[in-house]
Amino acid sequence: MMAIYCMYIFDRNGNCLLYREWNRTRLRVDIAGEEKNLYGMLFALCNFCRQLSGHDSTSSGLHFYETGSYALHYYQTLTGLRFIMMTNPKIANFDVVQTLKHIYESIYVQYTSLNAFYTHNTSVSNQSNCAENSELIKHLDSHIKSLSIYS
Repeated sequence: MMAIYCMYIFDRNGNCLLYREWNRTRLRVDIAGEEKNLYGMLFALCNFCRQLSGHDSTSSGLHFYETGSYALHYYQTLTGLRFIMMTNPKIANFDVVQTLKHIYESIYVQYTSLNAFYTHNTSVSNQSNCAENSELIKHLDSHIKSLSIYS
């Protein structure tokens, strides 16, 4: 069972900074539309969760939802970056949100925030320093493929 389908990173304005897929079962046809719909749905769900919770905070409490064909795992940083991973809904006993947090803290920050050549809030694939970007992608892919739920 290939459990990890794909991953997105969005900035606070809804721009997709990074997309990677590993075991996705459907082809991406309308890339921009898919990204816009995913971000819009998450934005609405987070607002809805925030309203229901009654707390006036930046955290919505949304970390996960599941359908019959996929599970969506969600981690938002204090700066508004949104890390989303789509997985097989049948994975159990694995904290994907903690994995997303680890990816942010140990991989993303290392190759973007601490990189003097990286222009913040721009797509990783559009950066001029391709060597650093390939390092980020290489480390991300390596980390994902090392997870027990990957294969």
